[in-house]
Amino acid sequence: MQRNAWSCSQGCAHKGWTVSDDPVFLRSQLNRLLGALGSQDAESVGGVFGDWERLVGAHVAAHVTPVKLNDGVLIVEVSEPAWATEVRFLERNLCAELSKVTTTPVTAIDVRVRRR
Repeated sequence: MQRNAWSCSQGCAHKGWTVSDDPVFLRSQLNRLLGALGSQDAESVGGVFGDWERLVGAHVAAHVTPVKLNDGVLIVEVSEPAWATEVRFLERNLCAELSKVTTTPVTAIDVRVRRR
């Protein structure tokens, strides 16, 4: 039986992964990978990162970028310190809106100013 080109040639058991010709659901494997990276599930990540501009508006999205969602805390980077203040002011409303598109509620936003 021929192995897929993406298969680990020495077997992947040494990394905690197994290779199989059995079909798997992409979502479950993606969730497994995201969990290993310390992130939320695919639906939560996709909801926040995929719909960011629609959720926060184009003007805010131009200055505020989501970086990581971890245990209900969204880490964002802002272009300038003034935007950090704005995000903190809007935090409660942003958390409520973001929680509507995630499987885990967003309870806080950690704001970091992007280095230039």
